[in-house]
Amino acid sequence: MIGRGTPVPVALLIALCGLLSFPVSRISGEGEAPPSDLFLQTVPLQITTSTFIELADWCKRLGLATAGTRKDLEERLYTYYGISPTKSEEKEKETLVQVKSASSTEYYSLPDFDEDYVRLDGGVHLVMEDTKKGTTYTLFADSVLYNRSKKLLSAYGNVRYEIKSQGKEEKFTGSNILINLDTWEGYFLQGQSIRERTISGEPLTFRLRGEFISRSTSDFVLMEGASITSSTSLPPNYRLDAGKIWILGPQEWGVKDATLYVGNIPIFYFPFFFYPGDEVVFHPVFGYKSREGTFFQTTTYLVGNRKNEAGSASFLQLSDTGPNDRVKSLHGIFLKDTEEKLPHPDWYVKLLLDAYSRLGVYGGIEGSLPNLVPKLKTFTFSSGIGVSQNLYSGIVPGFTGAYTPYWQEKDGTLSTFWNATYFLGTELPFRYGSELSMEYVQDPLQLRLKFEQYSDPYFTDDFGDRMERIDWSRLLQSVVTVETTPVLKEQLDWFLEGSYSFPTASFTPWITSFRIPRVRTSLNWKSKEIPSVYLQAYERVDPTRRYYYPSVLTVPEVSLELGGTLYRYVSQWSAPPSTAKGSSPSGGKKPSAELRPPWESSEKKEEPPPEELPDLKAPGPLPNASVILFPVPITLDLTYTLRPTLTYQNSSYPDRWVFPKDVDYQFSYATLTVQNLFQLITNVRLYDKLIQQQNTLSFSSRYRDVTFWNDSLPENQKKSLELTAYQYRTFSISDAYTFTTYPLLNTELFQNSNVNYSVNAFLFQRSFTALVNEEPLYKDQYLDFSKKTITQHRTQLNLIGNFYPLQPELQFTYTMPPLDEVFSTVASLGWGPSTTTVSLTQKKIDSRWVNQPLSFQEKLQFSPQVIFTGTYLYDLEEDHPTSFAFSATLWYLQFQFNARYTEPYRYEGPSQGWVKQENQEFIPSDLSFGLSYRYEPDPLWKNRIRLSTGVNSSFSMNLIRYTESSLSVSYDLVFSIYRFLDLKLSTTSKNTAVYQYFPGLAEGVDRSWRNPLLDLAKSFNFFRTKDRYESFFKLSSIKLEAVHHLDD
Repeated sequence: MIGRGTPVPVALLIALCGLLSFPVSRISGEGEAPPSDLFLQTVPLQITTSTFIELADWCKRLGLATAGTRKDLEERLYTYYGISPTKSEEKEKETLVQVKSASSTEYYSLPDFDEDYVRLDGGVHLVMEDTKKGTTYTLFADSVLYNRSKKLLSAYGNVRYEIKSQGKEEKFTGSNILINLDTWEGYFLQGQSIRERTISGEPLTFRLRGEFISRSTSDFVLMEGASITSSTSLPPNYRLDAGKIWILGPQEWGVKDATLYVGNIPIFYFPFFFYPGDEVVFHPVFGYKSREGTFFQTTTYLVGNRKNEAGSASFLQLSDTGPNDRVKSLHGIFLKDTEEKLPHPDWYVKLLLDAYSRLGVYGGIEGSLPNLVPKLKTFTFSSGIGVSQNLYSGIVPGFTGAYTPYWQEKDGTLSTFWNATYFLGTELPFRYGSELSMEYVQDPLQLRLKFEQYSDPYFTDDFGDRMERIDWSRLLQSVVTVETTPVLKEQLDWFLEGSYSFPTASFTPWITSFRIPRVRTSLNWKSKEIPSVYLQAYERVDPTRRYYYPSVLTVPEVSLELGGTLYRYVSQWSAPPSTAKGSSPSGGKKPSAELRPPWESSEKKEEPPPEELPDLKAPGPLPNASVILFPVPITLDLTYTLRPTLTYQNSSYPDRWVFPKDVDYQFSYATLTVQNLFQLITNVRLYDKLIQQQNTLSFSSRYRDVTFWNDSLPENQKKSLELTAYQYRTFSISDAYTFTTYPLLNTELFQNSNVNYSVNAFLFQRSFTALVNEEPLYKDQYLDFSKKTITQHRTQLNLIGNFYPLQPELQFTYTMPPLDEVFSTVASLGWGPSTTTVSLTQKKIDSRWVNQPLSFQEKLQFSPQVIFTGTYLYDLEEDHPTSFAFSATLWYLQFQFNARYTEPYRYEGPSQGWVKQENQEFIPSDLSFGLSYRYEPDPLWKNRIRLSTGVNSSFSMNLIRYTESSLSVSYDLVFSIYRFLDLKLSTTSKNTAVYQYFPGLAEGVDRSWRNPLLDLAKSFNFFRTKDRYESFFKLSSIKLEAVHHLDD
């Protein structure tokens, strides 16, 4: 077990390094067992990624000759293991070499070695092309030596080597390079490779440096004494230095003996790190949690692929991540993309297997198959079981960490307790959880199904926090996932619900809506905890101490909705006599063909064609002035709605169950609930908005009945349920009427003025009153013009004028009997920046009209930065002011003053302090000032340097008890250099004795007056500590922040 004090990520990486490097170190030699098939499959990759020295050492240990070139050593190893080279090495070599430029050329031979050479010097530029691969190689160097016999090309001095293939480009630079033109292997000394990649939509340039760089036939790159970074700065802001770096593919690389630096500060050491380009079939994830301990989580996809997400440590990615929508093929334990796309990219089915060092193990399956069959919109499922043990917080001798699975018995021995659950009364040695949900949509039918089943409410909190990719940034930071408050799944829902809409086109307009908005069958489960008195001490953290029980079974819940129009009437204006063009005003008779106006000529003159004016457009046709739109005189609509609902529920009584095994799935009682609502709605409109009336006549009934299945319920609860059912049973007929008129609709100045009258009343109501001899007694209530039957009765007059620039409004509202009479008046006048509002409300109490406080409000707003607001309340009954509030905003200054009618306080000395007086007075209550200002001058040094400073000051004083006063001043200074540095200095000072700066106030509480300027000077006297202690200005905080931007 790894304790809390151990750096867990380092330990895990060391263990991973050992596991991954073990097969490499076991190279079969003489006298050893024959190599396995898996080893033989990896030999070509090991040969390709090994250096020349490693190949020679390998041959030496196998007893093979070590002389010759790299190709000779590789052939000996292939022959020894009886395998063939990779196909890439057997490809036909077709190479074209072009000399673009060179200052001098020399040809010579070495007869002793049977080798021919070509030497190029001075600004050498070569272009080489592999026609088989479609790859172009470009070389720049000071000098090039080409061995024509062995096809080896050596370059020296300012070497730049570029490779272009299939739209991708790689660049190498260094001092020396050796290239085999047969295999295109390359060897650099003191080289650098540059790769352009796009990570999460951001273009990044990766720079890889190494003392020695080799590039194999299969495009594998090996670097020794290497460094990798994607920082754009020189020197880089961060880098990864390593003894070796392998780049095995565009998304696959590894490092050995690596250190991560930020600037020149080492942050983390990697003994070994491998970033896989291909997905591992089981997607392993490891980490550490403070409660569960070290965890190892695996996810294996049976259908679909893992969704790609951008990692938080993007500098560890050498390529962009695509949508991952390709069919994958299995190669060993790796998944490789094929050219075939997934037919359903949003489908997935995955197997889950997790292990936790303290908690236990978990296995399960999850899936989502939307549109599995036609019209099946969603289909998701999950199921799993977990074998877990109790975890205890506290220290156990010999163990470190906040949690441990060991319980210390009284005799000092340690024990572990594994969790057991119950299902249908049967004990199970594991915990379980399952979910199923689906939605079917086939208009007009909709169905939804949901099923949940868990052994305990802690199951999802223990096993639901999973990952499918390693968060490397968290591991690099050595961050431990700290335990949080568990989120319990307190209840479960099983339900099948649906809705259906019937076609109504054949019955329009009598039936315009006929639907079943809800049909539902459900079972609700709730959780409860075993009382602690029944638990042993070690069981009080057992997650299965809470269990589920069936709470409410609803079979069924059905509602219906029916609506339509019974009658509709729209009156029409009779059309006036037609006077349109071509008609005669004299009864429609056409004049004689021989008669025509004198200005018309019988001869038709040819007019010249109009000149084309491309910049002018012909005017549009004028509206027909002969058509005058009149408002419709009468519009009448008589509509109806019907909404019945039926619900039948069986409920349990959980108090009779103590332990999970006690749950017998028997319900104690059932309730039948029926609701009906029928509404008849009449809408009448006369001349559009001139007169509007709406009347809604409602018939409502409610019924509930209770049936008891057994005697498990206490007698008092039975009576309570019966009483509730009796009280629920009601029948009522109600009416809601609204009348609105715009009598001045056709006037421009008062067209929005209106009168509104509304009344809501119960015409008939039957309700429960009492139990008589265990029988319910109901009372019928008819409309009697009382508060019991009239629920709203109000008249409102709104006079709204439009006298630009004046905007007057006057509103009268009267709540009429039998309700409590209330009359309110609100008058407002808007004029430019000024808005004045006066309001008064009167209530009739005991046959007497009582005035509520009269309100005056004035608001002046000249701009968003200049606002004045004042509110004054005056009690007309008591004849005194109630309150006054004034606020002002003047650009950077804020001011507030409040006064109210209240009891004043008087200072009675240090022993009694402030004492409340008996008589109330209208006195100032509080005062506050504020200043908020920020100065940002123009940038300096070609917009690279910015300076800004700001001050926020606030002063507040309780004018009733003025010793409660304070002054707070905050100041900050910000210095920024673009994309380099941000410095911020901020301070906050407080003064809680400001009243002593006022002579009268200080003397009123037996304090001596203090000079504010002298007190402020003392607060800045850094040469005398006593002065700073004596000053009322106290520095409450000082903060210096520095942010260095790394441009990445």
